[in-house]
Amino acid sequence: MWQFYFFSFTLAMKRSDYKEDNEADALMEWVSTQILEGSVPRLADVVHYAHYVRGWTGLTKKMISARLQLEKNYLMSWPQQRPRSRGSMNRQIHTTSLGHLHADIGFFGLSKHYETPVTYRTGFLVAKDILSRYLYVVPLRKTKSAQSLISAFSEILQIHKTVFGTAGHKIKSVSFDQERSVLSNIVQDFFEANNIQFHKFQFSSSKAKIAEGAIKIIRTTLARLAETRDDKRWWVLLPLIVKDLNSKEIIVNGKRLGFSPEQINSKNLSAFVKVLHKVAPKYYWAQFALNPQLVKFKFQVEDYVRPKLIVTSSAVIGEKRSATSLEKDVFVVRDREAHVSGGYRIVKSYKCEQLNNPGHLETFDETDIVLTVLS
Repeated sequence: MWQFYFFSFTLAMKRSDYKEDNEADALMEWVSTQILEGSVPRLADVVHYAHYVRGWTGLTKKMISARLQLEKNYLMSWPQQRPRSRGSMNRQIHTTSLGHLHADIGFFGLSKHYETPVTYRTGFLVAKDILSRYLYVVPLRKTKSAQSLISAFSEILQIHKTVFGTAGHKIKSVSFDQERSVLSNIVQDFFEANNIQFHKFQFSSSKAKIAEGAIKIIRTTLARLAETRDDKRWWVLLPLIVKDLNSKEIIVNGKRLGFSPEQINSKNLSAFVKVLHKVAPKYYWAQFALNPQLVKFKFQVEDYVRPKLIVTSSAVIGEKRSATSLEKDVFVVRDREAHVSGGYRIVKSYKCEQLNNPGHLETFDETDIVLTVLS
């Protein structure tokens, strides 16, 4: 008798596997169709379609992920780096109002599939709204000169006006690294004329991650989209990619918020923030500083410190460096702060003044600096 039950169980398992294989095949056909139509589904989008649109709940997220990364559009661009060990200790980059942008310059290497004109060999300017995740992307024409950056930022302002209207929120600030052209008087005068505050950063790598993350997403999406496109020129596909990313529903902690970046404006901002804080309370608590008198700090005010070299490099694979592991620049601790991290832990940070550049302040996490002496 047990042989009969064992045979029946084995047959049922084979039927289940056959069903899931057919569903996975159909799911990959849907992914291919989406890409041909100019929209590159994320893993969360594919899982959502399988479970909630088609009802294929037998396909787990792990199964879908394993199948998706074998598709030619995803194969070479699937993340392969080791998971980060200190993600739960990172401070949340958050604001409660729209119009605060993180900006950076991205590049695409020369491709064997097409010739890149001189006009598009400089790369592209990326600016991302911290709160709404809305992306502004403009190719830089020919050079990274001050005038070229002014033209790109002017185009971003025009895009913003077109999307959100004259009565919409204003662009209030732009954060950028210390790109020489951006720091020039002509670009700074441009920001001042448009009532835009400018924030520069150099040593604290976490401040630039929003823009750098956007560049990575753009490159990955382009690689997947171009895989089955006859015209693979990045400057042709870039508007399609940006439109696609801005129209995708925002996902935080694996949960869909019911808003896409292009839908968020000054009228529904409070509703969006309410949903965001409910799904991810870490963004709410990130607004507040803890009483430093209740926290035990490693460094004292007026201590001399140096940043670690690894802090100033955001490369996935570290660059070759000498035996030196610290920056040459010396900082003086001026103030101490404590915040709640993304993992709901206490993060200790220090506001430091650069010794050879009085007035220039940087904020470092406690793990990113070491005590030093003047040489």
